[in-house]
Amino acid sequence: MGPGKQGNAFTQFGTYTAMVTQMTMSMVGGVVLGYWLDGKFGTFPILMVLGTVLGMAAGINILIQMINYFKKKEERGNSRAGTDGEDSGNK
Repeated sequence: MGPGKQGNAFTQFGTYTAMVTQMTMSMVGGVVLGYWLDGKFGTFPILMVLGTVLGMAAGINILIQMINYFKKKEERGNSRAGTDGEDSGNK
């Protein structure tokens, strides 16, 4: 494995780790915030459930944003590479 491939593997590992961490922390943050607010207002478990749902929505939103980012990045990479080898006029 050459240096370029190893760097690419580390980049991918970092990207996936960041994605999982952001999704997890948004969900955990929603649960913890909801639980804390329930303690303050005496509404257990209403705000914890709401926090869980909002945390999950935030996590899914982060996932969708990252997927769109990588799709755009891949499209830019493909447009720079050109269309060599694809339908070169042989019909």
